[in-house]
Amino acid sequence: MAPQVQITYRGTEPSEALNRLIHEEVEKLGKFFDGVVGCRVLIEHEHQRSGSPFHVGITIAVPGTELAAGVPTGDELDATHKDPARTVRDAFRRAKRRLHDYAERKAPQHVRPSLE
Repeated sequence: MAPQVQITYRGTEPSEALNRLIHEEVEKLGKFFDGVVGCRVLIEHEHQRSGSPFHVGITIAVPGTELAAGVPTGDELDATHKDPARTVRDAFRRAKRRLHDYAERKAPQHVRPSLE
């Protein structure tokens, strides 16, 4: 069964292209670790910051817990986070690392062999 996906936009209009990208990335997480049951994604456009950077927060639901990952906010943001698609991909790379670490500790039988 495919993981349930919830996408929330704050400070910006919803985007079909970003929605597709997010669903593709969640599908990849599900192929990497078969214990993923859901994923919540927050895309936030921070208008008050110079350069109007994007923030993406991800919460992955696995049996018994949730794992949070995302792109840093505030002073840790850089120019790459002005592009929402690139920010989404970066956040999902971080989420995959979190999921990999969790899987290695808790459920190694559910992990696929590669992080790629």
